[in-house]
Amino acid sequence: MNKVEREMNRLSVFYHKVQGLKPFSHLADEHPILDQTKIFELQRYVVERKPDIIILNETWLKPGILNDEILPSELYTIHRKDRSLESHPVSDNSKKKWRWCFNCNKYKYYKRCQHNPHWPQG
Repeated sequence: MNKVEREMNRLSVFYHKVQGLKPFSHLADEHPILDQTKIFELQRYVVERKPDIIILNETWLKPGILNDEILPSELYTIHRKDRSLESHPVSDNSKKKWRWCFNCNKYKYYKRCQHNPHWPQG
């Protein structure tokens, strides 16, 4: 096998823990302003390196953000699993009991927020 054939048989994977493609101050927004610096750096890397597979972790995206706002969907098949209370439920045994309350627009201890469905009534 020559060098060209070896290169053709390689699969390149780009894994990146993004730590948010939107500013922390916009976490509660349904369609937030994206961090254009991070988006630009990500897109530049993808254009230059052309990885076969891209894995982005901790993007902090919501369904209101379109795939094409992040990466061109004509180049990649995009699969997303945006975080939700269904995918990341809070239990009494959870160590991460602080959650963003979209009604209060801030982080609150989940048992002490009146918007929590399990908040004691009366």
